[in-house]
Order: sequence, then structure tokens, then C-alpha cells
Amino acid sequence: MPYREVDAGIKMEILKQYWSKDSKVISIARKYDVSRESIYTWAKEAEKTIQDLFNKTRPGPALDEHEKLVIENRRLKQQLQDMSEEYQRLSQNTQLRPAKLRTEGEVRPGVCPSCGHEKVWRNGFYSTHEGLTQRFSCANCRASVYLVKKTPSV
Repeated sequence: MPYREVDAGIKMEILKQYWSKDSKVISIARKYDVSRESIYTWAKEAEKTIQDLFNKTRPGPALDEHEKLVIENRRLKQQLQDMSEEYQRLSQNTQLRPAKLRTEGEVRPGVCPSCGHEKVWRNGFYSTHEGLTQRFSCANCRASVYLVKKTPSV
């Protein structure tokens, strides 16, 4: 049988009869003068298209640009809230909380990591391979407090 173009309406009628199982494929093919392979191919393509329609992630019409922006905005707000909560959690777990900066480049601990006392005094310097680093001492328990941040060499 030579290939010929078949109208979409006729294809739909053929597929309805094929899916109803009222008659055999060979009789449908003879009735409409098409090959059995064509009917099987059309049925397979139609079933795949229907399956894709049912597997959509969101039912209904496609999102317009405004709805996409609203969804993205909600996602970003949630991400910002999660990051803020993580920042709060991490800042509470640190040993040293820097107090206000008195001079440029100076960092002081806000409280003693051992006892939590707020008066922490300077107590000399210690030498590292990157230069001198300020050492602090707690006024209450006399514990030495070391900073990770380096100050420039004097």
C-alpha cells in the first residue's frame, strides 16, 4: 500500500474503534484503506501524548509571568528566612562575640568564652608567622582569650 496523507478526524475515528476493541485491527485497516502498522503507530503516539499530559507537574493552564514571579518571590523569602535562622544559630554558638570597634582594625571579644563576663582586658601580644596578634584576659576568671583575627605588625 503506498503512503497517503490521512486526515486527523479520520485518524481519531480509527483510534476510537481500535481502543473500543469492537473489531479487529485488520478490519479497521481495510475499512479505511490504511495499514495496520499505521494504526499501531498512531495509537502509540496518542498514548504517549496523553501520558505526557497526565504527567504535568502542575495541572491546569500554564503559568503566566506574574505567577512565576510570585512563586520565585516566595521561594526567595523562604530561603532568606532559613539563612537568617542559620545565621542566628551560628552566631549563638561562637565562643567570642566581637564588641564594638574602638579603632580601625581593632577587634575585641565582647564576653569571656569561659565565664561570660563582659570585662575583657588587653593582655599583651603573641607572635605568629603572620605577625603580632592581640591577647586578652578576662577580668573575672583571668582566663586568656585569643583571637583568630590578626592585627598588623607594630
